[in-house]
Amino acid sequence: MPKHRKHAPETDVAQMQYDIGLGEVRYHPLFAPLAARAWILPDREHRYCPSNGRAVVDSHGTIYCNTLQRIAPAEWSFAIAHCLLHLGFGHFETARHDLAWNLACDCTVNSFLLSIKFGQPGRLGLPAEFEGQSEERIYRRLTEDGIPTLLEDCGMAGPHGRDMVFLAPEEADPHQITWQATLAAGLQN
Repeated sequence: MPKHRKHAPETDVAQMQYDIGLGEVRYHPLFAPLAARAWILPDREHRYCPSNGRAVVDSHGTIYCNTLQRIAPAEWSFAIAHCLLHLGFGHFETARHDLAWNLACDCTVNSFLLSIKFGQPGRLGLPAEFEGQSEERIYRRLTEDGIPTLLEDCGMAGPHGRDMVFLAPEEADPHQITWQATLAAGLQN
C-alpha cells in the first residue's frame, strides 16, 4: 500500500511579514499607545486600500492594510506607523482634504520616521528639501509650485493615491479618541 505524504500547509509569506511588522509597531514605546487605540485591519479585497498601496487610515482611526503586499517586516512597520502618525499629528483636524494636504502630511510623517530611524520606507520618495519642514510650509509650496513627480509616491496608498480617508462629518466617530494626547503618552515612554 503506497504511503501518502502529508503536505505542510502553505505559508502565507506576505501575511507573516505583515504580522511581524505590526508586532514591531505594537511593542514600540512610542507607537504602542496609538496602536492600542487604532483599529488595524487587513484589506485583502482592496475595499479601502488600493491594490498597489500598503495602507490607508480613516479619520476615525481605522487603518486598512493591503496584506497581499509582499514587503519586508520593517516596511510594514514604517507603513503602519506612518498611518498612526497621521492620527497622532492631528492631520485630520483640518478643512483641507486635497491631495496637496495629504502629500504635505506624508512628507512630514516620513521625515519624522526617518529621523527616529523606525522601520524602512522602501521605495517612497521624499525630496531632501522637504525634510524637517512642517505640513503647513510644505502645503504652501505644493499649492504654489505644484506637486513634484517624486512626491506622487510618498504616501502609503501607492502612486497618486491618498492614504488619508476623511469620513463625512455627519458620520459620528464612535471612538472619540484624542489622538494627539495618545501620541503624547507614547512620547513620554
